[in-house]
Amino acid sequence: MSGGVRLNRDEFEIVIRNYEANGIDTTELKRILNEAFPPVQPKHSPKAATTKIIRDEEESIEYSQEVIDYDRDHSLKQLRAMAAEVGLSTSGDKKTLAKKLLGGG
Repeated sequence: MSGGVRLNRDEFEIVIRNYEANGIDTTELKRILNEAFPPVQPKHSPKAATTKIIRDEEESIEYSQEVIDYDRDHSLKQLRAMAAEVGLSTSGDKKTLAKKLLGGG
C-alpha cells in the first residue's frame, strides 16, 4: 500500500506557489485543484477578495489581494519610487503605498 498525503485547498495552493517560484508549469495542478476544490462564488457583491490584517484587538484593516501582492512583490523603496514617478505622496508603509498606487488611497 503506497503512502499518500491529504492536502486542503490552502496547502495545495502553497505547493502550486512554490512550484511557480521555481519556474515549473502549474497548469495541470491548477486544473486538479479546481476539480478537487471548486471555486466558491462570493455571497456578496463581486468585489475583489480582501484579507483582514489584525493590528491589535480593536483594529482590523481589509486589503485587496492586489495590495497584498504589491506588498509582497515590491520593496518599500520600489513602492516609494513608483509613487513618486506618478506624482503620488511617498509617505506611508508598504500597504499604504500599494493602496495609493492601485487607486484606493
